[in-house]
Amino acid sequence: MRLIPLGLIVLAVICVLIAALVPVSKAKGLVRLLGSLFVGAGFSFDSLLQLTRGNEAWQRLFELMVSALLVWLGFRKHRRDPEGRTPAASVL
Repeated sequence: MRLIPLGLIVLAVICVLIAALVPVSKAKGLVRLLGSLFVGAGFSFDSLLQLTRGNEAWQRLFELMVSALLVWLGFRKHRRDPEGRTPAASVL
């Protein structure tokens, strides 16, 4: 169970690397969105695992909020730039 969050984060890193190599297309925008979703899911899953174990609930709730923010930013970025034309810094 503890390897699932790490696996999701590794998938997100792979998505970021693929998006960096893919030219402008809808696929690039979708890969960026998948990377954002994988990071958010990884952090969320980890914080939920820690909450079930009773480890410092306030820190885990903060981690859940941050992961929700990352997913929201990914959807917002994809909505504004579905083809991945602009660099990440100028979209945010």
